[in-house]
Amino acid sequence: DGGGGVGEWGCLAVRSSHAGRGYGGALIGAAEDALRSRGYRHAQLELLAPTHWRHEHKERLRGWYGRLGYALKVAGDYAQSTMQVKEGEELGGKFELATDADFTQYTKRL
Repeated sequence: DGGGGVGEWGCLAVRSSHAGRGYGGALIGAAEDALRSRGYRHAQLELLAPTHWRHEHKERLRGWYGRLGYALKVAGDYAQSTMQVKEGEELGGKFELATDADFTQYTKRL
């Protein structure tokens, strides 16, 4: 039960050969519907991207999430919405990063 709080979704992906066919939007729509049905009023996602260089796919995702209505967790404040993780650190106790990265949170009202 979401109790009106913030629910998260993540790890959704579509094979690049299937991009542009609406599958990604359908997956996100289903995730958002599942959160709504559990009583959540907001959805949150995180984007991990390199700090010091541009990763084209991550930038495409950032723009796409914005078009879907997701905005920085702290409105207009990238720094307050982002945790910086250094090369070699573990993220979530699972992944060791090969480069410095920004872990940025985005939210959307459902």
